[in-house]
Amino acid sequence: MGNIGALTAAPKAHRIKQVVLLFLLSTCASLGIKALDDVLAIILSVHQWVVHVLGSVFASDYIGHTILNVISMTILPFISGGIMAGIYWLIKKETLPYLMEFIWVSWLLLVVTLALEGM
Repeated sequence: MGNIGALTAAPKAHRIKQVVLLFLLSTCASLGIKALDDVLAIILSVHQWVVHVLGSVFASDYIGHTILNVISMTILPFISGGIMAGIYWLIKKETLPYLMEFIWVSWLLLVVTLALEGM
């Protein structure tokens, strides 16, 4: 019980590292905002293409539109994950670690892009 200072110092150092990391990532993001804008535009155009292609299959009512959005928001992250896994396999000849995490991040990026665009 005499070494309580060591127990409280580690979380404080961890918080400082997190703040520095947040600052560095924010700086990188602000410097690369044009590239990020281009990536989001590509994601949005691919989503619109998928909606256009699948639009002829589904009815134009509310339920058909909802099903169309769910399918397009599900397909695109798996396609991007498959592309990344394929590239990784071609280079390393092994499966991509954290594939589902990559798919979830892709899905979140798609949802944020669609929300900002107004879907």
